[in-house]
Amino acid sequence: MQFFNIKSFAHIVLLGLIPVTGLQAQTQDLLTKEFSSGQCTPVEKQELLEIFDEENTLLDIPKSYTISEVKIDRRRGSSPPTGKTISALKTVFCLAKSGNKILVTGQDPLDKSCGWIEEKFVAEVSSPDEMIGSVGRC
Repeated sequence: MQFFNIKSFAHIVLLGLIPVTGLQAQTQDLLTKEFSSGQCTPVEKQELLEIFDEENTLLDIPKSYTISEVKIDRRRGSSPPTGKTISALKTVFCLAKSGNKILVTGQDPLDKSCGWIEEKFVAEVSSPDEMIGSVGRC
């Protein structure tokens, strides 16, 4: 008789050894990023993703999608908009969170969108990992 599933056991062991940090363990590098245009070059976008990877133990970058068109702000906190928007139902990578804003980049490699958007415009999604099972915005 088998009492546990080997895959589930491996998840438990991994979860015990690797802290799940989510967006709580972001670096000052990401929190201080400003975007005057609301767009990133492919090189800038890759740099943001690399900073996230270096500072987080998550296997995948959290992602969600916008629930309506949203203005991209220059920086976290109180900030003027960039003049650019992300349209509704666009998939975004969530790189950092500060107050009610989330630093995002477009998931599509051709999407140049990047900057800070209000959290309320990001859909709540469930984690693809059955063991974690969290639900939230990014």
